[in-house]
Amino acid sequence: MSSFKKKYFYKLTASFISLLFNFVTASFVPKQLGVVNYGNYSYLVSIFTQIISFLEFKSSTYFYVKLSQNSKNKKLVSFYFHFVVIVFVVLFIISLILSVDFIKAYLFKEQKDIWILFAMLFAFFLWFTDVSTSFMDALGETVLMERIKIYMKLVSLIGLSIILIANLLTVEIYFLLQITSALLVISCMIFFLRKNTVIYIRSNRPSKKEFKEMFKSLFIYSSPLFAYMFLQVISVFSDRWILQHYSGSEAQGLFSFSFSLINVMSLFVGVLFPLIIREISIAAGENNKLKITEIYNKFYPLIFALVAYFSVFTFVQAQNIIGIFGGEEYEKSVFSFHILLAMPLLGVFSGLNGAIIYATNKTKLFLKMAMFVTPIGFLLNIIMIHPAFLSLGHNGLAIKTVIIEFVSVIVISFIINKEYNISFFKIISHFLYLIPFFLAAYGVSLTIKLLGYKGILLFFISGIGYSFIIFVFFWLFSPLLGMNRDAKLIFKNLIKK
Repeated sequence: MSSFKKKYFYKLTASFISLLFNFVTASFVPKQLGVVNYGNYSYLVSIFTQIISFLEFKSSTYFYVKLSQNSKNKKLVSFYFHFVVIVFVVLFIISLILSVDFIKAYLFKEQKDIWILFAMLFAFFLWFTDVSTSFMDALGETVLMERIKIYMKLVSLIGLSIILIANLLTVEIYFLLQITSALLVISCMIFFLRKNTVIYIRSNRPSKKEFKEMFKSLFIYSSPLFAYMFLQVISVFSDRWILQHYSGSEAQGLFSFSFSLINVMSLFVGVLFPLIIREISIAAGENNKLKITEIYNKFYPLIFALVAYFSVFTFVQAQNIIGIFGGEEYEKSVFSFHILLAMPLLGVFSGLNGAIIYATNKTKLFLKMAMFVTPIGFLLNIIMIHPAFLSLGHNGLAIKTVIIEFVSVIVISFIINKEYNISFFKIISHFLYLIPFFLAAYGVSLTIKLLGYKGILLFFISGIGYSFIIFVFFWLFSPLLGMNRDAKLIFKNLIKK
């Protein structure tokens, strides 16, 4: 467990630096850009992120799983880096097509051509950064990669701070900053790989026969995911386009602001899943179902506890948080923010279920699920957002997002848990443990508020008091929470660090 804990610590540290960056971003960027510009930025990023998700159709997960099972397969790495080049070329062609006047007038009528180009580049380099991270994780070089990301994120944080202080922030500059940050991470990784002769892409290039065999293996693994990602792209695109078309850039900005705060909060938990996928992939390669079950049962109590810790306090402090980060312009996002806070809790189970599905090559489950929920989601979008029906704008999209995630988690959990002999109802019972979290959060926040503290002081002082109570509660009652010895040791290590 020591190696796992070390990797997790570095991932957690990198996530903390990302949290600082996102803290500055969430605090000042939406204010300086304004709701409309921030909405336009978020709309473009969302669209191109989904396009690249479709083009790569979870091939990065295939690459990570296979490399985890055989880290010396240099030809696989060479193959995949050639695949990355193909993805970039196709993405660039798509961006040119979308920039054609009559298409742009329909899809991107409020966006500039340069924004479209920058959004394309940012989406690609963001994805390639994730690919690079997965590659290093699979090789067991997690610590090194996370150190690189820490240094680069600090550089980005300093750069953003200077831009904000100088009041020079625009949509173009914000795009360029993030593109540069991603390029620096990728460049450092490539330098390390070449310096240490871990891999030389050219010298280990697979033959035509080997390339065809690898592509066939990738196709068998990812073909269900291709259709799945197509439905995902349609789903997310319709979400954002319907919101943009009927409610405008302001509603887009309000929803994106709420969603960005959720992403900041999820950082501490999301870093665990790649490590867990690797452990499950190794167990799946050995066809060891019992070990997969043990890994699942070992970590879900810890992950749920961490998510609950952040989610509940954020829920209680939602209005205060939005006031600090967004100001008066974003006060309308409080309700959608409250609703979307269910996503990290549901994400615990969707993340673990996904780890098993990817590692055991049962990706058809995703396709079946998408075929079921996509038409439901589209119908809900119309009902929630269209002026002829409820016309709830960004709040409607938030409600729809949570409903679809809830349905997906419930259905897939039943399937996964039955096969691997995991008690579904035992897992669901963990939601009862939200009660002491809420009692602690409301109790501390109300007490500090009555003492006359407001704004950022209320947030930090309440956070300190709440954290102390929860840490003590976890330590004393961890068996009641289903936390085993290994999970408790990880939690203890986090407290020490």
